[in-house]
Amino acid sequence: MAATATSIKLSGLARMLVQENLLTEGAANIIQGQANTEKIPFVTQAILSSKISAEKIAETSSRSFGFPYLNLDAFNADYLPTKANE
Repeated sequence: MAATATSIKLSGLARMLVQENLLTEGAANIIQGQANTEKIPFVTQAILSSKISAEKIAETSSRSFGFPYLNLDAFNADYLPTKANE
């Protein structure tokens, strides 16, 4: 009889990334285990592990959970006002 590996319960974000095929379930379990060991959030560990980018997490979370998403890199700082209400 083969030993079964202990499965870690994935958070909503981790489960969503697996469902969106951005992470495998195995990779999500490894990241969740590392996050638990390091006592840091799943998203922080996922970014630190370079398995998925912060931008991809933000875009997918926005679409899946309805979180607002604003890509500040899309703004050209040269066109922003320098002083307001003078």
